[in-house]
Amino acid sequence: MIEDYYSLFKNFNFINKNYLIFKGILPPSILDEINLFVVESRKYKNHPLGFLKSMHNSISNDIYQCFVPFSLVNSSLFYSYLSYLANFYKTKFKNNLEELKLNKKYYLGHDTYDLWVNFSKKNSHITSHSHQGIVSGIVYVNNFEKAPTIFNKDFSYIGKPGEILLFPSNLKHEVPKQITDTERVTISFNLR
Repeated sequence: MIEDYYSLFKNFNFINKNYLIFKGILPPSILDEINLFVVESRKYKNHPLGFLKSMHNSISNDIYQCFVPFSLVNSSLFYSYLSYLANFYKTKFKNNLEELKLNKKYYLGHDTYDLWVNFSKKNSHITSHSHQGIVSGIVYVNNFEKAPTIFNKDFSYIGKPGEILLFPSNLKHEVPKQITDTERVTISFNLR
């Protein structure tokens, strides 16, 4: 059992120890669930009333963001995987945090988790911001070289599809203006 647990995270390491940014590659079965999250969220995005599911905030310009449907997250292996990963992460930097879990939220009349999909297009960008929570993360679904995530204005990372990053929620990060027509898709989350 312990060996199985550690084998899940054997490809994880810090890509920036000063900022405690931790990177790994998701197992194929978890990535399948992530792709399902995107497919279901895209249905909201493409629906004529999709704006009802859209998250509205001041940090993103021209990006469609929506929470992943509660039922998909609740029944997924990703939900459990994320809890184990978060606790593995905190042991790596010897922090005495309590057990970390994906937070449940009540948002505009919808019971959900603090886990959402970001669909970016040409000219969209995300201004510098931090998150609520203890540990936050990004799953890269579709990304490209000209759309890095920039942390604290001085460290950038170009995520590849299937990679996941974890970092302290108070770490400022941003994504510059997108200059290509290719859709950038990521999933973000907060753990408390």
